[in-house]
Amino acid sequence: MSTERIAIASKGDTRKSGVSDQAARCPYYLIFDPSGTLLEVIVNPCSALAGPVAQKAARLLAEHEVKMIIAAQFGKRMARELEDKGIYRICLEGKVEESLERALKRS
Repeated sequence: MSTERIAIASKGDTRKSGVSDQAARCPYYLIFDPSGTLLEVIVNPCSALAGPVAQKAARLLAEHEVKMIIAAQFGKRMARELEDKGIYRICLEGKVEESLERALKRS
């Protein structure tokens, strides 16, 4: 299995939290390995910034070696920035844990 990291844009800092509908401005990114192990929780510094934040958020994810991100929605800028960084995106809603399981079954 690959060592690629998976980020989930989350409303909270646990697996039981809801998936955020804001990929760039979510409160947290939960980072998992492909086996579903939680590796780290990142408090998103972009969540409270004024103006466009897609480029900063995508750069943050790339710096954490994320290759896939899950969120309920992606804005056009965020989608473009993720594509430029080679980060695959999946739209899923619900709880972080359930969304991660669904995404892992797809890959």
